[in-house]
Amino acid sequence: MWLLDRWHALSTGTQDLIIALTCGATGTLLLALDIVGNHNLPFWVRLLLLLLACAAQTQRRRFPMVALALGAVPIVIDAAFGFTIGPLIVLTDLVYAAVLYGGRGSQLLARWLIGATLVAAVLLALQADDLRVGVLIALTLIVVIVTPVQWALTLGAHRDRADLERRRADDLHRMAELDRAAAVAAQRNEVARELHDVISGHLSAIALRSSAALELSRPGSGGEPPTAPALEVVRTQSLQALTAMRSMIDMLQQPQHDSDTQRWESAPGWPQVLDRLPDRAVVHRHPDPLPQLGAELGRQLVRIVLPAVGNAAEHAPGQPIRVDVTHAGGTLQLSVQNPIGDNAPKPAGDRHRWGVANIAARVAALGGTVSIGPAGDGGKRGDSGARVWRVAVAVPVPAAESVGGQGFATDAADGTDGTDGAEPAAPGGETVPTLSPLR
Repeated sequence: MWLLDRWHALSTGTQDLIIALTCGATGTLLLALDIVGNHNLPFWVRLLLLLLACAAQTQRRRFPMVALALGAVPIVIDAAFGFTIGPLIVLTDLVYAAVLYGGRGSQLLARWLIGATLVAAVLLALQADDLRVGVLIALTLIVVIVTPVQWALTLGAHRDRADLERRRADDLHRMAELDRAAAVAAQRNEVARELHDVISGHLSAIALRSSAALELSRPGSGGEPPTAPALEVVRTQSLQALTAMRSMIDMLQQPQHDSDTQRWESAPGWPQVLDRLPDRAVVHRHPDPLPQLGAELGRQLVRIVLPAVGNAAEHAPGQPIRVDVTHAGGTLQLSVQNPIGDNAPKPAGDRHRWGVANIAARVAALGGTVSIGPAGDGGKRGDSGARVWRVAVAVPVPAAESVGGQGFATDAADGTDGTDGAEPAAPGGETVPTLSPLR
């Protein structure tokens, strides 16, 4: 098996040269052993005729018809003085190569060779002095000419059939790829419709109602009601959810070849989210501005900081929220903390554990560390000395992630949301982004 692999690894020119050398060596050995039959030519003439035929054999695959014509000349001269085995071996190979590699004319050549061989065999058998000798010569001629022609025709038919099957398999593969792409596109459109029909209405209603409730909860004088911060967080996160879902629907509705590598480029990005946190959330950046982050890292950081700030607004209403972001030494450190007291609302059981678990899971996926819990009473306190609740996250920033785009370039950054049609107005003159109908 390894010998065949080595043979097929050679170039066609090298293979033809090896075949010609093999036939020449075999014919020379037969001449040296004087296994040539009746022959009236000297040894060097017979050897020269054999080598000339072998020289034509080196072009058996590159120029098969020319090789057969040139090789036939010394072979016919040799046959005129009595057949020898060496040139007959070369003739057999030249006929085989001419029929197999002759292109469009190979079929015509095969018919002509078979017909001419049969006619010559009959004539030789009839003209021979001894009928037995004539029949032997005729059979030898048929074996030398017809057998390689038949081999070449059979092998060529198998080769053409293999090429046809290969093309058919390629066509089936392309059809399967087209069917798969169509199925994926249909599934993506179905998911986009479900997102739009099932979720967008609820999110729009939440955003509008929270905006209205926020306006109604602000009296003309006096302090801010305790429900205002929670409503503000609800409204902010619902608007961000609408924007993110709109970008998901846009991505799902893109053609497959465009959406394979598309990112949620219209979703709120890491820098924009930090700028849009509630008013009582004070953000400290080190350095300012922060270096640019890659898309995936920025998206995960957004999903970490928003729940942390939302929990702080829910469990410590009216209290300031401090957000510290430090990028140094290939590590990004994020800290969200707010003062808490003994009368602070207790976390809501399972819901609190789910939020902590989600943040921890996202940080672990980034290869970072997280610490969530109260700080204080044990020696470490906030800047004001009060007991604080702190979410501290440290994630590595690969070198490839710290350059390039922000990962979440957003339409909302310039005041637009990219939706078609008018947007419903919320109390106070603000607008709530909506999703255009799917068609």
